[in-house]
Amino acid sequence: MKYLAVESFEDLNNVLSVIDTADARIFGRLEAYTFKSTGEDKKLRNHIENKYDQAKQPPPAPPPAFRNLESPHTRKTFFYLLATLNAAYPDYDFSDIQPDYFDRVPSLSVAVNTVGATLLNLLGDSKGTQELGERIWDAIDEVTDLANCQIYSFHPDPEIEPDAGFDEEGNVSRNLAAPFYFFFVNTKMKRLSFFTARAVNNIVSRWNLDQDGRVIDDESEDAV
Repeated sequence: MKYLAVESFEDLNNVLSVIDTADARIFGRLEAYTFKSTGEDKKLRNHIENKYDQAKQPPPAPPPAFRNLESPHTRKTFFYLLATLNAAYPDYDFSDIQPDYFDRVPSLSVAVNTVGATLLNLLGDSKGTQELGERIWDAIDEVTDLANCQIYSFHPDPEIEPDAGFDEEGNVSRNLAAPFYFFFVNTKMKRLSFFTARAVNNIVSRWNLDQDGRVIDDESEDAV
């Protein structure tokens, strides 16, 4: 997947990258990709083909989105999602992520409601929040034509989640709301929009966070 620079996405990311409210610190981002394959993408595509092409049965109890990975079309879509995650999180390798971590989102309204409940609701009911929501959906529509794209979501276990809200011991959840990961896939345009956000309790200000809100140093303690 090749990163696609989109001015409207960049403008929104200047707002979404870190938003502080009274109760939460919100981290969000929008990215666009074309289906042009890199060298790493070609390796991933071959890996998926070798893993699933000759499978006698689909993986156990996967969601309808990828129920039959024996289908070349389904494998291609699955590849797009994994390649996007690898591009968005270069420090992680999602090559062997199981298909049951993905769902086909049945309608745009489901994604809109999730974003509203997870992200926009925390910003409060205001004209500015409403305008931000409109800008987000207008921008995604501009890139991937929402009326003619398929929508998928990623719902990983905390152990494999790139934005997991846990401390370095992995035992303290800091997420104020569950993160979301949406993929808006337009095969005709050969483009994909990736939208993710999460909200953590403002108590995380006691920790040293990287630009994506992940703990990078938890050695110091608050004075008592």
